[in-house]
Formats: sequence, C-alpha cells, structure tokens
Amino acid sequence: LSRTEFVALGERWFGLWDASKSGNVGLFQLQSGMNTTLKPPPMNLVGAEGKRNGVAGMMGIEFEFVRASLDVNGQSFPEVAVRYKGNGTYLGSMRSLKRPLKVDIDKHDPKATLAGVSTLNLHNSVSDASWMNDTLAHRFFRDAGVPSPRTGYAKVRLTVQGVHDNRLLGLYEMVEDVDFRFTKQRFGVDGGALFKPSTPELFAYRGDNWKRYQQMYDPKGKPTEAQTRRVIDLCKLVTLGSDSEFAKQIGGFIDLTALAHYMAALVCVTDLDGILGPGQNLYLFLHPKTGQFHFIPWDYDQSFGQFGMRGTQEQLLDLVARGVAPP
Repeated sequence: LSRTEFVALGERWFGLWDASKSGNVGLFQLQSGMNTTLKPPPMNLVGAEGKRNGVAGMMGIEFEFVRASLDVNGQSFPEVAVRYKGNGTYLGSMRSLKRPLKVDIDKHDPKATLAGVSTLNLHNSVSDASWMNDTLAHRFFRDAGVPSPRTGYAKVRLTVQGVHDNRLLGLYEMVEDVDFRFTKQRFGVDGGALFKPSTPELFAYRGDNWKRYQQMYDPKGKPTEAQTRRVIDLCKLVTLGSDSEFAKQIGGFIDLTALAHYMAALVCVTDLDGILGPGQNLYLFLHPKTGQFHFIPWDYDQSFGQFGMRGTQEQLLDLVARGVAPP
C-alpha cells in the first residue's frame, strides 16, 4: 500500500468504528471494529452432497471398506471391515503407513463385538507429539459429566499378503465410536437421532426443506421426518425467535445443564478445531423421549491450544504442489 492508500484505509475504518460520530475510538470500539472488519470468512468444510465433510472430503477423498481379519491380544475376528478415516490426520500422514483407521467389527458378523464395542477408531496422532490429546480431552469431558468416548492405546501391526508381514505401524490412540450403541449405553434409551454437523453456522435457519440441512448435519442412519423437523424448528428459533421466545423455548430443545457442562469442558481443553472454530468435531444426539439435543465430544487431537492454520496451510500447499488437491 502507498502512504495515501494506507491513510485512506485508516480513515475509512475510523469512520465505520466511530458509530456515535464522536471523533474518538476507544479500546472497546477498536476491538469490536477489528473483530468485525478484519474477521476472516467462516471456514466451510461441507463436502459435496452425499459425500464426506471436512477438508479431505472437500478434496474428493473418499474411503472404502475392505475385508480384513483382526487380532486383539489373541482374540481373533476372522472377518471385519477396515478403511482409512479422518481429514487433517489423513492428509498429514499420506506419505506414511501410519494412517488413521476405522475398524467395523460387526459389518460382516452382526454379533461380533470387542468388549461391547462394535467399531474401533484408531487415531494416529500425527499432529500430536504427546499422543495424549484425545485421551486427556475425552477423560476431561467424562470427569465433567459429559457423555464422551472411552479411549485406550493400541500398538498396531499390519499384514498385507506379499507386501507387509506383521509390520509395526506404531502407537495409536484407540477411541470408542459414537453410534447408537454408544447412545443407548450413555443415555439408557433405544432410538433417537444422531447427527455429525459440520457448519460454522450451527442452527442457522435455511428454510423448511430438509435437503438444505442434510449434508451439513450428516445424519447417522435415516432420521424420521419428525426428527428432521425438530432440527429445523430449533434452527428457526435460534435464527428468527425473539429474545423472549428464545428464553422461553430453548430449554425444550436443548438440555441446558448438559450444554453448560459441555461448553465449560470444551473451553478448558481449548479446542479451536470444533464448534468454537469451523463448527465440526461433535455429535448431536436427539433424545427420543425428551426431544432435547445433547452435545457429544469428538476428535481432540488438536486440543489444548494446538490447532493452528499454519500446519494446515503447509499440508494443503504441499498437496497442491503434488497435484493431489486442486489449487
């Protein structure tokens, strides 16, 4: 910028921030003005219709299950399904074998479980040198009274006939899946609806057609019309309701005590890759009896203040340079 352009820009901002036209901009007006004028656009990680959400999903990266066998401390499962998983953790490990994995134990045998769990998530902690963020964060949520996945550690070995023979991939954080088995155990009820939203504008009203919400709320299973209507009604209240209407009705839509526990714990673990950032990494459970939504934590490899755009940008630039991602 030239000196003239810079001065003109400053005068323009001053005029915008001096709303009272007093000729002065105090600290509060300066902070509010910078937060408004210089605020970056929200990060939208919604994928194409029917595809995965997240940065990898937006690049068109999809994962397919393959058949495999699983052995856990001598307990064998002759036929399970396994695929890659994740977004940033997958992109950050594309050049290595230690990629994040999802193991569906009961996909081919509906009765198969491991310690009552039917799906295992193996997180590679590629962005977490401590290998502890997921484990500590979920423990913190559980101690705060928030239904949160259990975790453990797994030393993972891989055999691919003719390629790898019992090759050590490394240490993974093993995270319990959030599914209807999880909600039944934690909430003591069958049924309900489970969503995994990915939107920086959670509960923004987008009209009465569920198709406009489907992709960004990513329902697990097929919700009923009444359940999707409940989501839309909540969005309408949050976006269009008056202050008095909001105060009167919001407790019927959301368990506010549970939400307070969730938000307090979320702030303490300092996760900016979730609802405080691009609006991802959480599940919403619609309780079938109360009609209230509950927030369930998910994916905390970037917790404790670790999330930053620099690493993500470097990964994306590297992928662009290699022709994996569009520029």
